[in-house]
Amino acid sequence: MKRPWAPTGVQNFIREKLNLDAKEQIKLIIEKHFVEYDKKDKPSASDLDAFFGELDEGLSRFKTYANFRQKGLPATIKKNLRKARKTSRNLADRINYLDGNSRELLDETAENGFHGFMSRLSSVILDLNRALLLADEYTHKGGRLPEPHRIFLAADVADAIKTFLHAPAEQAVSGLYVSILEAVCAQAFVTKTDNGPDVSELARKALSYPVKIRTAGGLFEYLPPNDS
Repeated sequence: MKRPWAPTGVQNFIREKLNLDAKEQIKLIIEKHFVEYDKKDKPSASDLDAFFGELDEGLSRFKTYANFRQKGLPATIKKNLRKARKTSRNLADRINYLDGNSRELLDETAENGFHGFMSRLSSVILDLNRALLLADEYTHKGGRLPEPHRIFLAADVADAIKTFLHAPAEQAVSGLYVSILEAVCAQAFVTKTDNGPDVSELARKALSYPVKIRTAGGLFEYLPPNDS
């Protein structure tokens, strides 16, 4: 029986900006698109600034979630639990070597005396062992863990195109949208642990099963499709 997994905890926001090469590449993509389609309503300079600002925000949210996810992977969970167990065992060994006077002081200060203290420490070690056994129920190596941040990034790019370039991504799934998303992904997926996706498939999925983006109180909430 596999145990469902999702990253849990708190993560500081990681600021990330598109590098100069990526921005220049995207500017050329946009210019080419409007020339090819003889568009009269080209985005203004302020629209372009806002567009790239939104791409930066989307990239920052992607990097933040990717880092958050990495910290909570099953392998990381097991590593942290093993470290905690080792520390607890070392503490137990250290206390067992305490001199008689130190033991007497603990006997006076600890709830239920020295033996109660050691019993609680033994329970901590036992609970950590049990937690490690539960961690083994997560998807094993080779299994696919949820990666919602990928489709969230694609949704952010599509939303920026629609809002600031006034070009619905749905009409350019094989052109403008995919080309811009590809340039963004080239910077986003640069770590050994986050291999790049099939951009065309990611674009298709983001458009076929729209991700709703809601903002409230400065917080972003993504409502992903069920198969993200």
